[in-house]
Amino acid sequence: MKRIATMCYMMLLAATCMAADVTLAWDPSITPDVAGYKLYCGPTSSAGMRPEQYILQPGVMSFDAGNVTIFKITSLADGLYYFVATAYVAPDNPAYDPKESDFSNEVSTTIAPAEFTITSLAVSLRWFGVVLLCT
Repeated sequence: MKRIATMCYMMLLAATCMAADVTLAWDPSITPDVAGYKLYCGPTSSAGMRPEQYILQPGVMSFDAGNVTIFKITSLADGLYYFVATAYVAPDNPAYDPKESDFSNEVSTTIAPAEFTITSLAVSLRWFGVVLLCT
């Protein structure tokens, strides 16, 4: 049985704290039969674990990125996140076992609470047909 080549490099392109979005990019696998990529994101490191072990950890999420090498994860809450990627082959491909590679290198980022200042506030209230404007 063949094994899927592990991706050698993944990087965190951007972490936009106010929007809590993270964009990840990685080098494509050198395995010609790769059908796509999965990303794993969690509050703990994946060190020493396989994908089937890591996904069982509290707070870990997985995303099927398809056959692209850049992916945006949106709506993450504040906190520390670790990210890893895997390559996978089609489930009906008999030449590979397992169907998913080992993890790529791990990257991490902290999403901090958004800071903002209200410079002006206007509230319009309609009360029995009368419009009140408070600024």
